[in-house]
Amino acid sequence: MKKIIAQISLLTLFIACEKKEGEILPTTTTNDYSIIGKKAIITYPELKAEVFYISDSTLHWKTTDSAGNIAEGDEKVNYNLLNQNQFFINWIEIDGTTISQVVDTKSKKVITYLSYTDEESPRGKRTGIPIEGSFEFNN
Repeated sequence: MKKIIAQISLLTLFIACEKKEGEILPTTTTNDYSIIGKKAIITYPELKAEVFYISDSTLHWKTTDSAGNIAEGDEKVNYNLLNQNQFFINWIEIDGTTISQVVDTKSKKVITYLSYTDEESPRGKRTGIPIEGSFEFNN
């Protein structure tokens, strides 16, 4: 009887933990690598970004480029937890600039893909560039 109960408990645990196809992992973690509710500095070759991950649907950013120009905004974001320390975040800014990022808080790296309007581009009048940066919490 104990063996059957143990097997049922194990099966129940397996079913509860199994990720279904197409399912997105929960958007919060309880480890030190989570970004929700935290502030960070992302340093790219040409600019620095201060980011506040307000919730799993909102962030605030402020960038300063190498010439000292400052821009900032509040964004509605799509946020997906890839694993305990990697996050995929995507948003479209008011001017149409699209930002897609993979933030790895453990390795302290960010890979960003920017897509923006470019009237000279034969690719839908848009240009995209990848940029890599470093990540550090700023709380």
